[in-house]
Amino acid sequence: MFISFLILAIVVAVIMTVLRKGRLVYNLYKYLLVLCVGLSGIYGFTGHFFVPDLVAESIGWPSGNPFQQEVGFTNLSFGVVGLLCLRYGSDFRLATVIGYSIFLLGAAYTHLVDLSFNDNLSSGNAGEVLYYDILVPLLLIALAITTNRKSSKA
Repeated sequence: MFISFLILAIVVAVIMTVLRKGRLVYNLYKYLLVLCVGLSGIYGFTGHFFVPDLVAESIGWPSGNPFQQEVGFTNLSFGVVGLLCLRYGSDFRLATVIGYSIFLLGAAYTHLVDLSFNDNLSSGNAGEVLYYDILVPLLLIALAITTNRKSSKA
């Protein structure tokens, strides 16, 4: 499901670039923040908060652990901040990228450790989520660097 947010962000960025004759890199950055941080954060919150045992099972972790609510609220906070990237400027977006990248790359590290030491091949540990946790921060960091370089030259 999370990869759907990435694909949707790319499609929306391309459409907005064509319709408004904008810059693809800027639009991709903007819509990755709104969709991959904002909406996916809210989606992640709903799973971790409202159906925590189902999410824990998909990750291959024990159910009934209060960590689910903590992760849920972390997702919610980034969801809100990601949506606010529509309104606020480049410094706000950069701070969002830094915080979200630390969160996702930390999650990827945790999944990789669990995969390596416990052979946890559950879909929520070694599947799409792991790729998303690595790919999205790398894209956001690259786009943050690119757009900040371009805006500082202007």
